[in-house]
Amino acid sequence: MDGYGILLASSETGPPTLIITVKGNTVDSSSEGIVPLATAGSVTGNVVRGGSVGLDLLAPATTVSGNTVTDSFIGIVAGDNGVSATSNKISNGTYGILIVANGTTFQSNTITRVDFGVRFSCRPATVTHNTINDVVSVGLDRVPAGFGSPNKFFNVNTIRTDGCAARSAHSAVHAGRLPGQAISR
Repeated sequence: MDGYGILLASSETGPPTLIITVKGNTVDSSSEGIVPLATAGSVTGNVVRGGSVGLDLLAPATTVSGNTVTDSFIGIVAGDNGVSATSNKISNGTYGILIVANGTTFQSNTITRVDFGVRFSCRPATVTHNTINDVVSVGLDRVPAGFGSPNKFFNVNTIRTDGCAARSAHSAVHAGRLPGQAISR
C-alpha cells in the first residue's frame, strides 16, 4: 500500500470523545503504518512492515500493545502526551522508539537491530523493563537528567547518552548569555 496504512482521524473540536480500537491487522506501508490522529484508544496485536513510521501516535493517551513493527525508519513515535506502549516488538529500523511528547510510558518492549533504541529527545518519560538488542549506535539516546530505570541491553555499542545538558547550553547561548552567566539588568 502507498501512503498511510490505517489513518484514524476525527473532525471533533475540543477534547476527543471518539475512542478507537485497531486490532489484528497486517499493514504494509511506504509511508506511515497506523496513525491515531486526535482519536485516542488502543492499537493491539497488529503487524506493520515498512514505511517511515510504523506506529505514529498523534492522539493523547493512546495505548499500543502486542504489535510487531519491522523495517520502518522509526518503529513508534510518541507524538502526543500520555501515550503508552507495552510488549511491542520493533526491529530493523533507524529508531526503535522516538519520544517527542511528555508523560509517555514504554514498558516491556523488545527493540532489535536498530541504530538507536529509544531516543528521548530530552523529554521526561517512563522507559522500563525494555529489552534492547543489537543496536548499532545508542540504546537510550538524549536521556533527560535524573532518568534511571531498569532496562536490559545486549550487543549495544553505547548504552546511554545524556545529550540534554548540551541542549541547555545551546539554548542559553541563543538567549544572549552563556551558561552560569548572570543576567544583567
